[in-house]
Amino acid sequence: MSLLCFILVSLLPRVIAIPLRFPITSEFGDPDNMLPEETIEEKFARSDANHDGKLTFDEFLHIERLYEQIMWDEFTEYDQNKDGVVSRDEYEGRLSAQAEKISDEKAKYFGRIYEDFDEDFDLELNPTEVQNILRQRFLLETRSNFPEIFAAFDEDQSGGLSIGEYIKFDANIPFYEMDPVRMSTTIPKMNAKSEKLPGMKPLKMVKQN
Repeated sequence: MSLLCFILVSLLPRVIAIPLRFPITSEFGDPDNMLPEETIEEKFARSDANHDGKLTFDEFLHIERLYEQIMWDEFTEYDQNKDGVVSRDEYEGRLSAQAEKISDEKAKYFGRIYEDFDEDFDLELNPTEVQNILRQRFLLETRSNFPEIFAAFDEDQSGGLSIGEYIKFDANIPFYEMDPVRMSTTIPKMNAKSEKLPGMKPLKMVKQN
């Protein structure tokens, strides 16, 4: 949970007012506008709103302009009607939309995993199929102890990982128990897919000579 989310969820009033140090049309609304560098003295003077030579906690929160811009950008995402405040309905609506989007992206991601690698279409991934995933998507080779690792995630001991079991494996891959694919190893060509989890960059395969 972001710092802004934590602050908002802890406040009880129906409408949450946030004191802003810059207008909506300022440089903070332009992602291509680089912030000028400031000296220590300039940072302090800008943050000292009442010019008393001391910073309150509220003033101190504004001392880093980049942090302030990040928080402003996030605030405007919640403030759907652009009235300068975030209502509880806007707050809850934004979080619900984010949760739904993440859920959809995860469903697409894991659905594509089974579509690409479940070769016998039994909705379970056997050890060989999981090794193919590791090799093609993570560029990892397993070691001799892979059967033990696989068995630890195969909770029902069926010999294959169900979707629920694979989700746990995907989130807890023991990278330290595996080795990088050697550059001389021929990696089967994988289809270029557009699906990815939020915040995850698409995997780029290194062209083999």
